[in-house]
Amino acid sequence: MRDSSLDTWNARHVPILNRRDVPPRDTQVDFDPPRPVTATIQWQTGTETIRTRAIAWCGRVVLVELVDARSQVRGVWLDSEDAQPLDK
Repeated sequence: MRDSSLDTWNARHVPILNRRDVPPRDTQVDFDPPRPVTATIQWQTGTETIRTRAIAWCGRVVLVELVDARSQVRGVWLDSEDAQPLDK
């Protein structure tokens, strides 16, 4: 028997077109504390700019927190150009 609530949850998922692959954990560097950024998220349905936090980085990619019902995860790796630091 299939759980209809799972189907509903999956139906809300919208792919993020500018996400990058997760780098190996031993190459990631945590921000301590996390840093405020403006992130550009390119959803399949359109582009959105959000205020969020950078949690980690690796080379030229940054992990930003993403709390959004359209995403199945709570963070997404983006190119650094898509995660700009907020002015203090």
